[in-house]
Amino acid sequence: MSTTKLHINLHQGVLEVEGEETFVRDIYKEFKTELLKNASNSHLPGISKKTAGTKTPGTKSEATIPKKKKGNVKSDEPKVDKTLDLSGVNQAPSLKDFVSQYQPKTNMERNVVFIGYLKDKMETDKVSMDHVWTCYHDLELNFPVSMKQSLYDTSSKKSWINVPSLDDLSLSVQGNNWLRDKAKQAESS
Repeated sequence: MSTTKLHINLHQGVLEVEGEETFVRDIYKEFKTELLKNASNSHLPGISKKTAGTKTPGTKSEATIPKKKKGNVKSDEPKVDKTLDLSGVNQAPSLKDFVSQYQPKTNMERNVVFIGYLKDKMETDKVSMDHVWTCYHDLELNFPVSMKQSLYDTSSKKSWINVPSLDDLSLSVQGNNWLRDKAKQAESS
């Protein structure tokens, strides 16, 4: 009696089946049917009704994931927002003056100061990753290697900011407290 193995990864979703060939084939067919049903809602890149179930040379029938096409992927790279005036408008201090009172030393501290400035002084309704990137650009600071990761780290490691989306950043209670404490330290110096 021989056993047959089937291992499908689909980006670590993993489905492992071992047993008689007919049992494995039945499980695979059921899996493939469900995959086709859910293909339009799939979070897996490249899985669609068109690509699921296509044949690969040397195999009977497998779901395939085609290579991503260059240029079609939405970029998460931040951009400078040229409409954002950080020179001090509507009685708001300039970004440079505002930042100088806090003297942030890390990118996480800068992220908090920038978001605080944009929300509280510039009264920006929705602060985006592009807005924060523009602050780095305006002050001619070295950019974080990954702006997106820098914001997520500021949120998860320090709990200073809220990141429900990269287009809606805000300060958390801890971030507001950090800014207030830094301002008090600056006043007493």
